[in-house]
Amino acid sequence: GARLGFYTVVFEGPKPGGQLTETGYVENWPGIGRKRGPDIMKDQRNYVTDLGAIIVPETISQVDFKQWPYRLVTDDNEKINALSVIIATGSAPRVLAVPGEREYWGKGVTTCAICDAPYYKDKEVIVVGGGDSAAEEATQLAPYAKKITIFVRKDYMRASDVMHRRLQELPNVTISYHKEIKQIYGDDRWVEGVVVYDNAQRSTYNMAVDGVFLAIGHEPRTKLFEGQ
Repeated sequence: GARLGFYTVVFEGPKPGGQLTETGYVENWPGIGRKRGPDIMKDQRNYVTDLGAIIVPETISQVDFKQWPYRLVTDDNEKINALSVIIATGSAPRVLAVPGEREYWGKGVTTCAICDAPYYKDKEVIVVGGGDSAAEEATQLAPYAKKITIFVRKDYMRASDVMHRRLQELPNVTISYHKEIKQIYGDDRWVEGVVVYDNAQRSTYNMAVDGVFLAIGHEPRTKLFEGQ
């Protein structure tokens, strides 16, 4: 928009730069090669501002697309009129929705190994998920954690072959199939373990663990636009 000469404003929202600011190295972006996610987004931001776009550190909380110009309202109740609106709100990590997850969020339950891996040095953790995201989380945790167990709900991983091979090269990573977490518990300060359901054996047991990393996909951040 800015490059074409339109007056262009970007509302950053609660997570400027998006999910790439919370990942490690990006290796599958054509023309980039291997580069850290935060560095890519820093370059993107500089590129956008150099072209004349205005970046505003605000979150849009309401929209009205039934009138034109469209009406946007920020968290601070600032009202903005817009001739065009581009929705690029991305997605948010899915959660398990099990007892203890909310209580121990940030106290042993997380979705970001690149953010939190150093806190788990010489500890035992679980990564929940069967795709590339789960493999990436385990890879980022490997230099720190003593033992990493990947819980896969099915009898196979959806991760790409290259990611699967990378996991097999890590001596402290184990993949456990047919496993689901039914509860997360602790001492009110930190996670101490989980209740595990084996959906093949149809059995339940407790497992002591220091952390739970969720990598089970994402939901689009589109609730703001429902009904519009």
